[in-house]
Amino acid sequence: YYIKKYNRVKQSFFEWGMFQLYALSTILQNNVSAKNVLWLQLKDLNSIFWIRFINQKKNFLTYFGEEHVFNRGDL
Repeated sequence: YYIKKYNRVKQSFFEWGMFQLYALSTILQNNVSAKNVLWLQLKDLNSIFWIRFINQKKNFLTYFGEEHVFNRGDL
């Protein structure tokens, strides 16, 4: 679904539904790296619904640490 939507290829209702289940299950689990990947996907797709359930700053800080360039603001 993500690849098709990102490349503006028509998606099926089944693919849409499976992506919604994937997003929900990823948000509910306690896996920071999976949430980071989902956040990046949702950002690419300009999500306005699922992305608000992910605390990106906290997840990046937990996963990468305080001294990583993503968290220092050097970009």
